[in-house]
Amino acid sequence: MAASVKVEDRLDGANNFRAWKHRVTVILEEHDLLDYVEKDLPEPEGVEEKTKFRKERAKVKRILTESIKDNLIPYISELRTPKAIFDALARLYESKNTSRKLTVRNQLRVTKMTKNDTIATYFMKMS
Repeated sequence: MAASVKVEDRLDGANNFRAWKHRVTVILEEHDLLDYVEKDLPEPEGVEEKTKFRKERAKVKRILTESIKDNLIPYISELRTPKAIFDALARLYESKNTSRKLTVRNQLRVTKMTKNDTIATYFMKMS
């Protein structure tokens, strides 16, 4: 596959989830397959449409599987649809927790920048 994720860019956990999600979304968008992870698409009725649908669904599952590290395979191995796979990985690593957002906001408020800090080192203090 020409547009695969490099080994060092594979999803490894919460620390690189946002970057992984962006990379995979761009790859799926490039191949016009993004709907497979955003919606539960019903299988079409016609023979040709059904064949095309199954090939595209398998391609999305392969893109997702190749873009994660082997230790995450057990979390998705039993899932049947690309949307279920993508959602399971998002539930594992995407934080939408309000208390976590408040914690980060508080860290940003109380962290002071010193003369020797660059912008990068200043923000690294919070991570």
